[in-house]
Amino acid sequence: MCRAWMTEIVGASSGKLSGKTLAVKDNIHIAGVPMSCGSNFLRGFVSSCTATAVSRILDAGHMKWVM
Repeated sequence: MCRAWMTEIVGASSGKLSGKTLAVKDNIHIAGVPMSCGSNFLRGFVSSCTATAVSRILDAGHMKWVM
């Protein structure tokens, strides 16, 4: 069973990805967003930093994220 939740993370106000919806697996760090990597051990862990790949995506536009 797939469990997902949506949150709005503010990126750039314009860009190629502006207004798009993007899915990010819960093993990629996004500051302030819980991640578990599919493990009960990490359930509830909230990253304090954002992965470079995610930062670059955020620089390309304001999006809604599906986790």
